[in-house]
Amino acid sequence: MISSCHLVAGWLPQMGADATPGGMLGPHVTECLECQVEVARYRKLGRELVGLASVVVAAPPGLAEAVEIAINRDPIPTNAPRRPNRAAATAGALAAAVAGVAVITLWRRVRQVA
Repeated sequence: MISSCHLVAGWLPQMGADATPGGMLGPHVTECLECQVEVARYRKLGRELVGLASVVVAAPPGLAEAVEIAINRDPIPTNAPRRPNRAAATAGALAAAVAGVAVITLWRRVRQVA
């Protein structure tokens, strides 16, 4: 493959079914059989994808009920706490406050010495 083939290969996925090279790539595709085949493949793929738009696939029996059950299922086990532990939250907040006071106090002392 030459460099123009690489350009065409990179350009085709963006153009899809409307693959009609223009500009500098047009003459290359006109002369390169490999690139002509790739353009034809993309055009065929585009036609097949358009044809799939009208295909209807029936859901397996029981799928709707299974999805509904899964959506309505309580994801939290009944023995698990439903709220965060207030004591742990209070202890964390208190520790953060004490650390903040310690940092401010140390900063003031260092500032006074300097």
